[in-house]
Formats: sequence, structure tokens, C-alpha cells
Amino acid sequence: MRITLIRHARAAERDAGRYPDDGLRPLIEKGRREQAALADAMRRMGLAFDVLASSPLTRAVETAEIVAKGIGWGGNIDITPVWGSGFTVAGAIEWLRRFPKDAHVACVGHEPDMSEFSSALLTCDESLNIDFRKSAMIGIECTGRVERGQGVLLYYLPPKLILSLMA
Repeated sequence: MRITLIRHARAAERDAGRYPDDGLRPLIEKGRREQAALADAMRRMGLAFDVLASSPLTRAVETAEIVAKGIGWGGNIDITPVWGSGFTVAGAIEWLRRFPKDAHVACVGHEPDMSEFSSALLTCDESLNIDFRKSAMIGIECTGRVERGQGVLLYYLPPKLILSLMA
């Protein structure tokens, strides 16, 4: 299975007065523009997915929608708490096991979840320090069953690198 993890784009600052429910914080315009350029780069790189999933938090859903539009995704976005406030490494592994071993699954989520999950797949634990910037992507392949320590790093692409490569 090929897994692409994407951190949500730049969102509004935390502000309990403006967003009493942090899950409702939206992307800012700069985040939308940057994610649209990144989604276009993903399309030009030939990235295609069998599944596109997102945390239910507004900033992640908006990011997934921009990715879907930019790559020409025709399917539904699977909105699931697995990649949101319900995140656990064990839960994410179990969720991924629902899909065929040859599937390419893209998941939009948050920090520190994306780093912890990447680390668990690559090293068996969550201690690997990954500087997972907003809008960054990491690709991991699990050739057998999705398990801790069974992942192979395919790429880690922070947004500045993606945009500079596509310029």
C-alpha cells in the first residue's frame, strides 16, 4: 500500500473568542493559494489516489477539497475522525487495513499526528522527529500488511521544495 500523508494548509490563528470550537478554524487565503499551487504540482507529478481521506476539522476538509480539485479527483472525500481528534496510531493502521494492499491512500490531517504516524510506520515508534510543515507531504509504502516499522520512505516534500521544483 502506498500512503500519502498531507498536513493541512495554513489556517487562521487559534482564537477562542473568534473560534470557540477550534475544529471550525478555516484556512487563510494564503493557505488556500499555496495549497492550490501544491495540488497543481501534485497533478503534474502524476500523483493519483484510490482513496482521499480527511480529518473532519474544517481546515483539513478545506485542504482535502483543494487537493481534490487540483488533481481532478472524481471520488468522494472520506471524512473520518481517524485523522482528526480521534487519531491514534493503532486506529489509523486498522483503518488503512480496510483497503487493498495495492491501494494508494491519501490522508489529510494534523500535527503531531502526521509525524507520529509516519514515525511509527518507518521505525516502530513515534520518536522520529519530522519537521512536518503545513501543506507538506510524505509518501510511505508498506509492501505487506500495514504495520509499525514496515514502511519505506518514498519522499518527504515540504511545500517550499515542491513549489521550487515546479517553478
